[in-house]
Amino acid sequence: MATADYEVLIFFSDEHSGLVTGYCGNNPVIRTPNLNRIAEKSAVFTHAYTPSPVCVPARAGFMTTCMPSESGIYGNDNGYSSGQATFMHSLGLAGYETVLCGRMHFMGLDQRHGFERRIASDITSTHWGYVYTGAPTLQKGRPYGNETDIFPVEENTAYHYDQYVVSMAKEWLSREHDKKQAIVVGTYMPHMPLGGPKDLVDYYRDKVMENFHTLDMDYPFPGPGKRPCYEELRDPEKLREIRANYYAMVEAEDELIGQVYDSYCDYLKRSGRPGIFVYVSDHGDQMGEKGYIGKRLFFEDTERIPMLIQTIGSDGKPAGVGRMIHTPVSLLDLGVTLCAMCQAPGLPNSQGRDLSAAVWPEDGQAAALEEVPVVSEYYEMNRATGEMIAGYMVLYRNFKYITYDGHEDQDLLFDLKEDPYEMVNVIARYPDRLKELKDIAKEHRTHMEWHRYNALRLQKNVRILDQWGENHPELNETWENV
Repeated sequence: MATADYEVLIFFSDEHSGLVTGYCGNNPVIRTPNLNRIAEKSAVFTHAYTPSPVCVPARAGFMTTCMPSESGIYGNDNGYSSGQATFMHSLGLAGYETVLCGRMHFMGLDQRHGFERRIASDITSTHWGYVYTGAPTLQKGRPYGNETDIFPVEENTAYHYDQYVVSMAKEWLSREHDKKQAIVVGTYMPHMPLGGPKDLVDYYRDKVMENFHTLDMDYPFPGPGKRPCYEELRDPEKLREIRANYYAMVEAEDELIGQVYDSYCDYLKRSGRPGIFVYVSDHGDQMGEKGYIGKRLFFEDTERIPMLIQTIGSDGKPAGVGRMIHTPVSLLDLGVTLCAMCQAPGLPNSQGRDLSAAVWPEDGQAAALEEVPVVSEYYEMNRATGEMIAGYMVLYRNFKYITYDGHEDQDLLFDLKEDPYEMVNVIARYPDRLKELKDIAKEHRTHMEWHRYNALRLQKNVRILDQWGENHPELNETWENV
């Protein structure tokens, strides 16, 4: 495999379902022209999955290349240990200036975790207590409520935040930099608050139900407390508006992705160095599928994420050929792959795998990826009772297994090849396949009592940190191109 001093730019959005993209060919409604043109000359992982269907654990998986059960980041209340190495530390050791522009949803007073610079503020609080200050441009928005609220785009905090982050990224790319850059551009759309540009919402309103599939499953909704949560979803017109706004926000985000990609290509051409461009998101959103809005589930709409990797030459033009890779992979794999491509040291205890042979093949021939199990975990603490909900997904080849501790009578098994919309539970039909996937899930459940103890211990600490944070709003950090 050839080597080169690649620049790196990762565009990392929030809550963009991998099923709402144009380039994979499985969604006839959404328009993503910029991702489509980038994908033409990229390694596109059509079946990439999140290690956890919730923000902070998923992003911790991206940064540490570890599952939540390994990193101890069980939920959005948990912060990284400052002693936990990330692949940004690895890239720094390989001579990169590591730069975070915008969102990564770190919790705690350590807001670096391997980033040498931060040049734009996050949208949510940077420490416990949920004291909201945010970036100056966010004054255009207003506080948001639940996942079914819809705002005019003029008042949508998420929309204005992403405009701000992209402006900061483009300004940074307009500069000359002596050191190789490893930049993460972190945006918030299409995460709620919902509210897309009116012309786009109007375009999608009469189309989004054409791509709506799954309310009439042949099984009960699985897991403790995981029932459909919004009465509004019984109103088809309300559901239509919710989906139209989500799709509009995806298209608005696609426009921003194109702006950053073009600026990055221009920067590479000026610098005379080759680069790597990545687009990825942390998890998806159900958007009404199976009667649920939001994340925290193991169904495809939430679990599947967009992930593509493109190499770019020193002339600012794509250096590779496009290929669709249908073998299931994990967000954990991305950091491992980038470290391999950038000749950076790997992380200890990494649970991801190196995909670089498929991204950057020897002799122009893409290596076939071995089919390995892809796992996702979900943990949720009930603050009042101390109970921890623990769920697991195991995907191997075309079969997906979903289970929740204490609710094994609701276990699900899907044959995604025959049933891509997960309508039929085939658990009784494939006992051998079920045992195989159960055994894989059992490995992740081995230390369940420790996880319950540790998550509850952390949650008790968060109660104190919340109160402390409410009294120290001045410690909520912001960055303005520093």
